[in-house]
Amino acid sequence: MGVPLPERTGATPTIRPAVLEHRAVLSLPDGTPFSEVVETYTREV
Repeated sequence: MGVPLPERTGATPTIRPAVLEHRAVLSLPDGTPFSEVVETYTREV
C-alpha cells in the first residue's frame, strides 16, 4: 500500500530543523482577520 523504502547505503539522512509548518488566518464572519496561527513541527518530535 505504501511506497517501498530505498536501499540502505550506510549514509545518515539529513533532516531539516523544521519538518512541517502549517499557517492559518482566523477571521470573523465578515472576513476581518483577527489572528494568525503558525504550527511548526521540528525534527526533535
